[in-house]
Amino acid sequence: MANEQRLRFNFQNGFIDDSPLLIGAGTLTSSALANFPAVTSAQYAAITLDPAAQFGASEIIWIILHTAASTTATILRGRENTTARQHSQGVRWSHSPTAYDDNYPKNAASRIYAKSMWR
Repeated sequence: MANEQRLRFNFQNGFIDDSPLLIGAGTLTSSALANFPAVTSAQYAAITLDPAAQFGASEIIWIILHTAASTTATILRGRENTTARQHSQGVRWSHSPTAYDDNYPKNAASRIYAKSMWR
């Protein structure tokens, strides 16, 4: 199955460069992604858009493809029981634990493999 390994990298964060990031967008642009490691087709990394919910409900997206040093990433929107919504340029994103990580032991049998790389 594609995107079966959940990756975690150093609590990185940045700001959305898209103007705006539309509901149907399949890519995220952010200069901070240049510091984000590569994500291959067998992996994904969870990102929270607007983690402080300053401009509406937070949204969790999954980066499903990213080339190291690139400022763009291919994403899936509205993951982990959140809803895709438009986000303005300059809104913060955060790569940090989500409720999925908190509840992982409860539902391990029904969850996909997770590999921890928080450092």
